[in-house]
Amino acid sequence: MSESPLNIGFDAKRLFLNNSGLGNYARTLVNGLVAAQNELTCHLYTPDTGDRADCQVYLQGPPFEVHTPSRGMPGTIWRSVGIPNALERHGVTLYHGLSNELPIGLKKIGVRSVATIHDLIYRHYPAHYSRMDRVIYNGKTKYASENADLIVAISECTKQDILDAYKVDEDRVTVAYQSCDPIFYETVSETEGIEIRNRLALPGEYLLYVGSVNERKNLLMLVKAMELLPDELRLPLVVVGHGGSYLRKVNRYLDSRKLSRFVYFRPGVASADLPAIYQGAAVFCYPSLYEGFGIPILEALASGAPVLTSHRSSMPEAGGPGSQYIDPENAEEIADSLRRILESDTLRQSMATMGREHADTFRLSNTSAKLWDCYKRVLGQ
Repeated sequence: MSESPLNIGFDAKRLFLNNSGLGNYARTLVNGLVAAQNELTCHLYTPDTGDRADCQVYLQGPPFEVHTPSRGMPGTIWRSVGIPNALERHGVTLYHGLSNELPIGLKKIGVRSVATIHDLIYRHYPAHYSRMDRVIYNGKTKYASENADLIVAISECTKQDILDAYKVDEDRVTVAYQSCDPIFYETVSETEGIEIRNRLALPGEYLLYVGSVNERKNLLMLVKAMELLPDELRLPLVVVGHGGSYLRKVNRYLDSRKLSRFVYFRPGVASADLPAIYQGAAVFCYPSLYEGFGIPILEALASGAPVLTSHRSSMPEAGGPGSQYIDPENAEEIADSLRRILESDTLRQSMATMGREHADTFRLSNTSAKLWDCYKRVLGQ
């Protein structure tokens, strides 16, 4: 690849507008590339710039250029068919679709493309999605998979899902793991950690869950496992994440079993406070049914928290050799594993040490270098 300045375009809708996994992936990826590469201009294409405080940096000029649709053009249509015209005007050489989709017609204008495919969960758990959502997700993912010059799968599990679902040559699919925000690798001082946890009115000792509260994430099974723990080990559970109908289902169960006092819901936690919350947890619990990767697992490991998670899909890839794995649909197994972890300081320390070592392999410098190799491969074709 030439050392001359390079213009790369990114689908930045979720970078600006998404607060959870896809947004974190986009922001971390772009920040990592900019930190690693000097001669790079990032063209960010988004229907709206939102109002996130941590996105203001992208609006302040080089190395970023932000592009939105012209007045009157719906954002959905612009993202599908309007972006290619903008790419030509802006001299973009490579376009990276960061969330399972690409605009139509990139090959016609000679722009190379990379598409990140996060997961095909809608194929594994169709009942969790409306019929219309399944049709839309499948259509976009199929088009991106069949038209991208290179497909980036965020895990070996997702790579296999792509190969099973679509007519794609294996040599066009590469696994490039994601990182998490570097703040999770930094130790929060004891004083600051106490201040943050007190401000959020958290208990002194607690189990932790971070993520959307929906059926696939399986929080209710974790609650049922807690119920099986002996009284002396039943630590309160801190839940960081938003939810809708499934959250109401969880709360109904808590009320019916008189367990509400054991669960602390904190849906609006600032990103800057999360490291202190992870670092204060006795165990991070993530009994999800299926994940494309599972970024909260990596955040917990980088923060030094022992991790208990599912033995399914990509979660062993994210959790590594130090985490404990369970059947997410077996409350007794979850409870038994939690009991073993909570009863042994030695086991928790071993899990934390091995977890940090595993998390080090996902540091942003490593994942950015891998992604840059992907770009060089595509531009060298």
